[in-house]
Amino acid sequence: MFSFKSSLKILIFLFIFFIGLVTLFYNTETNIELQIKKIFPKNLRNVIKSTIFLIPEKNREIILLNNEIDELKEKILNIKYDESIIDLEDSYVTLFNYYSNNLKKLKAKKNKTIINEIKGSKLQFDFYSINNLFNGKHSTANATIYLEYKDKNIILVSGDGHFFYFNKNKLKNDVIEFTKIQTNIHDIITDIDFLTKSKIGIKDVLIDGDNILITFPIKKKEDCYSFSIFRSKFSLNYLKFNKLYETKPCVDRRESNHFGGRIEVLNQNNYIFTTGDYGTSNNSQITKNLYGKIIKINKINNQTEIISLGHRNPQGLYIDNEKGKILSTEHGPTGGDEINMIDLKNNKVKNYGWPKSSYGIDQDAPWKRNHIEYGYIEPIKYYVPSIAISEIIKVPENFFNSDNNFFVASMGGIPDGGYQSIHYINLDENYQKINDERIIKINDRVRDLINLNDDDIVLGSTEMSPGIFKISISKD
Repeated sequence: MFSFKSSLKILIFLFIFFIGLVTLFYNTETNIELQIKKIFPKNLRNVIKSTIFLIPEKNREIILLNNEIDELKEKILNIKYDESIIDLEDSYVTLFNYYSNNLKKLKAKKNKTIINEIKGSKLQFDFYSINNLFNGKHSTANATIYLEYKDKNIILVSGDGHFFYFNKNKLKNDVIEFTKIQTNIHDIITDIDFLTKSKIGIKDVLIDGDNILITFPIKKKEDCYSFSIFRSKFSLNYLKFNKLYETKPCVDRRESNHFGGRIEVLNQNNYIFTTGDYGTSNNSQITKNLYGKIIKINKINNQTEIISLGHRNPQGLYIDNEKGKILSTEHGPTGGDEINMIDLKNNKVKNYGWPKSSYGIDQDAPWKRNHIEYGYIEPIKYYVPSIAISEIIKVPENFFNSDNNFFVASMGGIPDGGYQSIHYINLDENYQKINDERIIKINDRVRDLINLNDDDIVLGSTEMSPGIFKISISKD
């Protein structure tokens, strides 16, 4: 048996030995500790550390890892996931993957030809389908397409901001190959709704000389949007857009799609553009804001002037500078789509009544079903039920060998009645009375129309089966 003194000596030795080992392997730096470290060769120190002290070292690592796990769990608990955001993020990725792989080879293929006889004239309708476009800007639209024309080239712009062109001579072919125009539009627009299937997107495209302009509702903050105009020097290679104008302040759109957005050249110094009420009908009667209005804007200094107010959602615009008149079309509520004539020679601001007057058929609505009796201007035409009215253009004179003939586009989710058609109207000389009207069934949402005057051709775009169509005089 060990004596007490012997046992005490052994304990002291073991204590000193343990302290030495701890000092040896945990990088302390006092003089005594450094001397102890020198006693043991480095190889021996490593062997002891990987054997005797392996379990304490691993336990220390486990404690540190558990602390990191606890911190990550806390961060995860603080994240609030929104299923709709996750879906939109997936759509965002899908969108760009799809476009990067397919849109450089976009084609339109002729799928049918129809002859329509209108007022003794035979018009040929050639329909071309475009299978690679999507992200329509309406629940029933698979794609949204706007058209423009410059230097014998047709410009096609999708609602989610992709630009293409083809030479008009290709309209003679059964297959039209598009060339994609590179732009910076997706660098400056970060609103994911713009890039996916939603109500937010481009609302019109306009070529003015050497410039190309687009309009769209721009997100300024959560649920708050302004109307905006962006402009670029025109090029078939690259379009660098910069903001020309936006309305202030932004407003809560209340999930509506009442954006308006048509823009046309008025003269050398000014544009005319339309805005919807952005979901708040009273905006249309408030002169302190520019929502629910038709507006003149100076090209140089961006000064604006209200031409007319009392509009709900004007989506068609035609300017006749010779007569000094504007024809605009706008969506009514439940029924009550309108064609309005605005006299530019009268400098007074005109009021077309919304939301005080409308021919919408909602029996519980507060509006009056008359305009002139309440001090507002009557439409030259209203549609009950609605036709989901869109663009209005003047057609080539050779179509009917007469003047003042117009095509009005209609959309809608169903082909019944006047929906999904082109409405032909003939107006009197003062654009105040309709002399004749016909319905040409298209059986698809017609979003846009343009007139190629030099060629006696009208082009249009469809949304449910995305594509374009050509209207020309039949040679049969």
